[in-house]
Amino acid sequence: MKNRKVIITIIIIILSVVLLECTFFNLKHWTTRIGLPYIDTEQTFITRSENELIISDINQKIRTIYLKPYTEDIRLKMFDISISYRDENQLFTQDQSIIIGYEPSYHISLGAMGIVDSISVQVHNEGVVIQEISFNTPLPWVFMMPRVLLLSVVLIISFVWKNYMLSNIMFKLESKKQKFVSISILALFIVMLFFAMVFSTDIGWNPGADNSLHWNPSRSGQNGLNDLMTDSILEGKTYLGVGVDESLINATRPYNITYREENNVVSRWDHVYFEGKYYSYFGIIPVLLLHIPFLLTTGRYVSVAGATFIYSVMASIGIYLLWKELVRKYIKDIPYTLYLAALISALFGSNIMLLTVKGGIYESAIASAFMFAVWGLFFIFRSVRNLSFDKINYAALFFGCSGLALAVGCRPTYMFYSLLVPVVLFPIIRACFPLKGFLTDKRAVITSLNCLAAVIIPYITIGSGLMWYNYTRFGSVIEFGITYHITIENTAVLTDVGALGVIQRIIDGFFSFFFTSFTIKPEFPFIFTNNALGFFQGRYTRYCLIGLLAFPVTWFSAYIYKMRRDKLFPVILSFIAVGLIIIGFTGGLVGVLGRHTVDFYFLFFISSLLCIGSLNTKAMELGSVVISAVRKFSFVAIAASCIIFFAWAITGPNIPPDIWNFNPIIMRYLHDMFVIA
Repeated sequence: MKNRKVIITIIIIILSVVLLECTFFNLKHWTTRIGLPYIDTEQTFITRSENELIISDINQKIRTIYLKPYTEDIRLKMFDISISYRDENQLFTQDQSIIIGYEPSYHISLGAMGIVDSISVQVHNEGVVIQEISFNTPLPWVFMMPRVLLLSVVLIISFVWKNYMLSNIMFKLESKKQKFVSISILALFIVMLFFAMVFSTDIGWNPGADNSLHWNPSRSGQNGLNDLMTDSILEGKTYLGVGVDESLINATRPYNITYREENNVVSRWDHVYFEGKYYSYFGIIPVLLLHIPFLLTTGRYVSVAGATFIYSVMASIGIYLLWKELVRKYIKDIPYTLYLAALISALFGSNIMLLTVKGGIYESAIASAFMFAVWGLFFIFRSVRNLSFDKINYAALFFGCSGLALAVGCRPTYMFYSLLVPVVLFPIIRACFPLKGFLTDKRAVITSLNCLAAVIIPYITIGSGLMWYNYTRFGSVIEFGITYHITIENTAVLTDVGALGVIQRIIDGFFSFFFTSFTIKPEFPFIFTNNALGFFQGRYTRYCLIGLLAFPVTWFSAYIYKMRRDKLFPVILSFIAVGLIIIGFTGGLVGVLGRHTVDFYFLFFISSLLCIGSLNTKAMELGSVVISAVRKFSFVAIAASCIIFFAWAITGPNIPPDIWNFNPIIMRYLHDMFVIA
C-alpha cells in the first residue's frame, strides 16, 4: 500500500512538472500571443545597406522582433547585432547575439514601452544579411525535456527524503545499495566531464548549415610538444627533433622576451632551449605511460583534450575511493546523505572539470599529476588500518608512494604531497617507542623494515630515473627545464627581482588564491570569474580564478580549533600545511592562474569536508535541534560550493567561455533552460 502511494505521488509530481513546463516556463510565449497589434511591414519604409537594416514610419507598439539571418559561411555559428529604436522620441539601443540554427534566438524581446516610430538593426559580422524581419511575432513555445527531468528528480528526491527520513540513514561501508548510489553519482560526474570536454571543442555541428558532426579534440599549437616528446623518446633522444634558428643560437639574452622582440629572434614558444637544442619542461611520465602506448597501439597521437579527460576520470575514481577510506578511517556515524553530498563536493572541489573544459597541454600535465597524487593518497591511507604492526598493507604503501613519486614526474609541484606520508605513518612510528621494547619485538622490527622498504624503493627507483633524465638534458638532477623555457619570462629571469620581489609575489598569491571574489550576472551559469588580465611587473596579478574563501565549505575548516585532541587533527593540519606550501611556491615562482588551483584546492576542500563530518558526529551528542541546524548549514554550504565550482568550470579560464565560442547553441539552450524571466 505504501509503495502504491509513492508511485502515485511520483506520477502526480511528473504530471505537475509537465503542466508547469507548458504554462509557467512558457509564460513569455503565452503573453506575446495576445494583446499585440499586427504590423504590416509593407506599410513601413525599409532601407537596406551592407550591414544595416532601417525600418521607419512604424508608429505602433512593438514588443518582439523576429529576424531570420542568412550567411554562406557554414563555419559561422553566431553573430552579434545592435537594435536601435525610438520609443516615445527617446533613442534606445540593445545588443543581441544570434545563434545560427537556434530558432529561439531569432526572436528578440524589445524593451519598448510606448509607440515605436523607427528601428535600426545593425549586423556586426561580415557576410550576414537579415533575410526576413517581422514585428510582434509570438515568442516560440519550447518544451524542454531536460528541465522537466531535472525538476522532477529534485522534487521526487525531496519527497522521498522527507517520507523515508533519508537524513537518518547512516553510512554503511558494506551496504551494496549505498555503494550502488555512490558509484552512480560518480558515473554521472564522469558523464558531465565527458560533455564538458566535447562541447568545449569544435564539434563541427551547426543546425541549418551543411557541416556534419565531427569532434575535433586537437588544440592548435598545444598538441605538438607531447607529440614531439613521444617521437623523441621512441628515437632514444631526450631532446626534441626540431631545428633551432640561428638567431636564437647567437642570442646573448635568449630568455628575455624584450631582447627577442627587439632583435627579431626566431624561437618556439614555451619550448625549453638549452645549449643549441629544444627540450620540453612537461613531465615525461604521462608520455611514457599514455602517449607512447597509445601511439604504438592505435598508430595515432592522443589529443591533449582526450588525455586530460582520461586523467580526470581516473582522478574522479581516486577521489571516490579516498573519501570513502577517510570516512571509514576517521569519521563515525555520518549520515549517508551527508557522505554523498561531501563526495559530490570533493569531486567538484578538485576543480578537474575546469581542466577538461580547457583541455590544453598545461591542463593535461596538471590532471595527470593530480590523478597520481589522489591515487597515491588513497593507497597511503589504505595501507594503515590501525596501530597494530601486523595490519600494515605493504603493497598499498608501495603503490601509494609510487603514485606520489610519479606525480612529481608529471608536475614537480606535487613533490610536497609526499610530506603527507610520515603523517599517515606517524601512529605506527609512535607505536615503535619506547625503543627498548621495539628492539626486543621482532615483529616490530620486521614491520618497520618492510614499511621502510615500501616507502624508499618507489621513491629511489622513480626519483633516480627522473634525476638521470634531468641530468642528461641539463646537467642538473633537480632541473626540469623551467629555468630555460621560452615564454614571457622564465624562472631564472623571474627570480632575478630579488627577495622583496619574490615575497611580493608570494603575498599576492596568498591573497589571490584565498580572497578573489566572483561576479554574479543574470545569465547562465550566473557566476563568472573576474577577468583580471595578467601582467608582468616582477609578479603576476590575479587571473581568472575564484578564491578559496568564496566557497562556503572551506569555512568549516575553522572547526579544527576544536579538534586538537582528535586523531583527525594531524591529518587535517598536514593537508592545510601542504596546501599553504604549494600556494607559496606557486605564487612565488610560477604565478597566479586558475588552473593552478587544482594543485592544492582539493587539500583544503578535503580538510573542510573532514571537519564537516567530525562536526556532525559531535552534534549528535548535543540533541536533535543542534544536529538539524548543523546538517542544514552543511548541505547549504556544500550545494553553494558545488554550484560555484560548476559555473567556474563551465565558463573556464577564458571570457567568453570556450563552450560559447565553439558551441554557442549549447550555452544558449542552457541559458534558456535556467533563465525564466
